[in-house]
Amino acid sequence: MLTEAGLDPASADSLAAAGTAGRDLYEVLLAYCLRNEDLSSFIRDDEVQNLLLSQKSLATINGDAEPGDIRDAVLRLVDPPATAEDRVRIIAATKAIGHGFDVARLGVMTVMGTPTSAAEIIQASARVGRRWPGLVVYIINPTRDRDVSVYRYFSYWISFLDRLVHKVPVNRKSLPILLRVLSGGLMAWLLQVHDRGWVTGGPRRYSLDDSTAFRDAVTVGYLGHKLLVENLRIGFGVPAEGVLYERHRAAIQSWVADTLVTVPLRAEGKVRLPSLLTPPVPRSLRDIEDPITIYADL
Repeated sequence: MLTEAGLDPASADSLAAAGTAGRDLYEVLLAYCLRNEDLSSFIRDDEVQNLLLSQKSLATINGDAEPGDIRDAVLRLVDPPATAEDRVRIIAATKAIGHGFDVARLGVMTVMGTPTSAAEIIQASARVGRRWPGLVVYIINPTRDRDVSVYRYFSYWISFLDRLVHKVPVNRKSLPILLRVLSGGLMAWLLQVHDRGWVTGGPRRYSLDDSTAFRDAVTVGYLGHKLLVENLRIGFGVPAEGVLYERHRAAIQSWVADTLVTVPLRAEGKVRLPSLLTPPVPRSLRDIEDPITIYADL
């Protein structure tokens, strides 16, 4: 543990530093509760209350927590107060802590029961050990059938946990998703890679974000079919060979060919290139389907 933390076990100074590091990294216990009832029972437990030096030592994070209270807890975790009574010692939380709560100090966690999905337990346990090794302890409730089943096959369950996560629709093997994001991939290559060379390569040139600049770059051969196909193939992790991605390579080549023909014909002054691309450039990771327009008679 000392070596993994960058400390020399043979050095007295390292041992002293380990004591300070251990206090900072493993001082706080994060208790992950599946339900609000479990969280309430945990907080009211006499053994838990005996561990608290004051009410400030306990931080509660669930759907009912005030944003100001959560912000205060995070600040006291990141920059621990010198007074022991003001330091956070225990965090009682539900799945509300699974997203956006990133504090490198957290090193010890107890999971009170077994979450219903593998993704939830992976997301929750990732709150600890983000910088240094962390410890996650599963507390099995013998009165719950799911907990008993997991306990019986725990070693197999934990070793195959990653494989139990449901596949997400956004992945590079999905051909419909690839077709949806090609326009965004093209703009990323144009603006982050090719733009500087184009603008500085000649007088009175505009950014490739402009449709007329894109048309001119295609006309003079600065941008061509082979270059853009290779850019998109590399950018989206599509192998150059293999039967599995044959349709993906064909789709990229076809889309680039169509774009190089149609977009320059529609290019006009002060018209941005993204507005001419089909499909439109995605605005978020949730933007994976063709948009629809809803009209209302108000």
